Amino acid sequence: MKDNRNKNRFNDDRYKSCTLSIRAISKTTAGGRKRRMAVLIATYDKKTKSLGLGKGKAISLFSAIEKAEYKSKKYMTRVKSSKGTILHDVSASYGNIDLLMRKNKPGNGLIAGGSARKILELAGINSICCKYNGRSNVYNMSYAVMKCLKNIETVSEIANRTGKTVKDIIARRIRWIFYQVGQK
Repeated sequence: MKDNRNKNRFNDDRYKSCTLSIRAISKTTAGGRKRRMAVLIATYDKKTKSLGLGKGKAISLFSAIEKAEYKSKKYMTRVKSSKGTILHDVSASYGNIDLLMRKNKPGNGLIAGGSARKILELAGINSICCKYNGRSNVYNMSYAVMKCLKNIETVSEIANRTGKTVKDIIARRIRWIFYQVGQK
């Protein structure tokens, strides 16, 4: 009989992970200082094109990484992108960061810094521009990026939300593009 207690329930071949932050946390008590580790990990699922963030805290680094990976694989959100860029401009705020993601033409490159760049590279988005206001805390920036990626809507989702047809929304978008070109 096989021993399956230590076997990970997730298949590791289909996941790509990136460690965003490793911190040592110490708490002073009457008995002395207690040291713990905190880890933030982003994981991308190649099969379902989903991205997840996980935060793990434990006494040992290995346990913290294990917890963070488990949480990032458990709580994933689908990334909606096309040709290496997002479908439309989107903004979100988390904590003290206001983040704006702008769609770029393919080939312009990834213009983002810090943890936002790592997360977007992991998700396969390589033509985007990110701007933020506020402090660039790794945790807040990562969760703001995830919130932006959750806020992206496809044309069919917009049609369902507004009660219009997909054809009407696409026609309106084409009229708006021609209007923008005429303004230049």
